[in-house]
Amino acid sequence: MIDYEFLEDGIKFKNTHYEKINFKIIGIIIGTDIPYENYFQTIINKNAWIIPNFDYKGFSCVKIYINDSYYYTLSLPNYLTQYNKHKSKIVGIGLNKTGTTSFAESLRKCGLKKSISARDSQYLTNDVLKGNIYSTISILEHPNYEVYQDMPFSMINTYKTLYEYRPQDYYVLTIRDNVEQWVDSTYNFFSEIWEHRKEEYDPKELSMFYNSINKEIIVRNHRISLLQNWGIDSKLNIKNKLTYVYNKHIDDVTNFFESKISSNFIIVNVSKENELKNFSKYIGFESVENDFVWVNKRKK
Repeated sequence: MIDYEFLEDGIKFKNTHYEKINFKIIGIIIGTDIPYENYFQTIINKNAWIIPNFDYKGFSCVKIYINDSYYYTLSLPNYLTQYNKHKSKIVGIGLNKTGTTSFAESLRKCGLKKSISARDSQYLTNDVLKGNIYSTISILEHPNYEVYQDMPFSMINTYKTLYEYRPQDYYVLTIRDNVEQWVDSTYNFFSEIWEHRKEEYDPKELSMFYNSINKEIIVRNHRISLLQNWGIDSKLNIKNKLTYVYNKHIDDVTNFFESKISSNFIIVNVSKENELKNFSKYIGFESVENDFVWVNKRKK
């Protein structure tokens, strides 16, 4: 139904079917099973050909859909996918609920390209929990993203492995004004889990399901994976446990990067005045606003 020919800077497709078709291509990020958020879609008449206006850098293959149904996967030659893997990125390694969304959204408003945290946590978390860091490295190397936060980047000790592969990146530890703020916010974040359990939760609830339409595997109940990563297996003395997690993460991260003389490490409190302006000067980008926006702020 679809013929193709590799060109110097793209791919030419031709519809050999007896009628016009709805043609769609989705790029798959190299080293992962993750589709990029942008895609190309058009109608192709019989015997017509097109050269999609599509950036193939950072992809291993493209998936072809005909009339909204999966058709086949096309591997890409290296000359179409090459990019600069050594460009510095901004990686938020603060725990969830330390203003990570506010941090990334403020940088997006400054013109930096933000990776999709909801998608990253769904696809990458299970790999990291199993000791596979390579799909996460591939996302960091993708040329169309500059800012990353939340899972799996925020998970305990993940930053140590990331730094081994990408010491050129900026590692940002987001914090709250005090540990009590974080504990209260995080406890509320997990309220649905606490309400349905007297003491323990079932780790098996970190389950997977198979999406046959897009050939994808998605993680469900990713909040359970956070608790697993923090070493919390019950709600007994939960606020004391959360206090320990927060303090230990800050101490571990700080001590780790203090020993790396050439590292690009900075601590950020998104609620602090002029913090965005100071951060932008450190990184080297233009910020019109002085302060970080506060996203998902809980009403008192």
